[in-house]
Amino acid sequence: MAFKLTIPEFNTYVEYPGYTFPTTGVWTFNSTISMDASAQVNSGTYEVIQLYFTGDPSFAVRAFPSGAVSFAVSSTSGSTFGGAPAGAFVANGQPVNIRVTVDLDSGFMELFVDETSVYSVTYAFISELRGAVAPAVRNRMLFNDESGVELYTFNLNGERNYDADLEGGTGLLLRDTIGSNDGNLVGYGAFADSQW
Repeated sequence: MAFKLTIPEFNTYVEYPGYTFPTTGVWTFNSTISMDASAQVNSGTYEVIQLYFTGDPSFAVRAFPSGAVSFAVSSTSGSTFGGAPAGAFVANGQPVNIRVTVDLDSGFMELFVDETSVYSVTYAFISELRGAVAPAVRNRMLFNDESGVELYTFNLNGERNYDADLEGGTGLLLRDTIGSNDGNLVGYGAFADSQW
């Protein structure tokens, strides 16, 4: 049986140890999620933060119940926000792959949905992301009470890899299969393993 991790509401999330961005080369975030139809009904156009790096600069990848996908980078010098409009994916409970590549040398960023490029932009202040330290990394909700969002896999630049199937449907950890940067499930105590 395959397992996936449900993020059931606003005050439940997965928190991972801090992360330091590389200083050069192409950085990649890759994840497979699903969003069920009830998320669209209950949440309207509210956004779901699929990935959030805390601190300054901050980096976020977002998915919306409308099927829109975007990313945002913000630093003291400026920010950029953009992505694919509604319909880039269908919120029908089926897995969708979201990938972002960031060229830390040129600032070129590209967003892919199921391996199709849907948006690109060049970030003028890329130097502020090089070597930046995020105190924490989270998979969490923004504004929603009911998410209908499920996490299958999550990979940070080949340095960390998380696969919900490997947990076997129990526990309050999402283990890093490459190193020891396990994710802690926060606010899940009341769900008693029903999150898997």
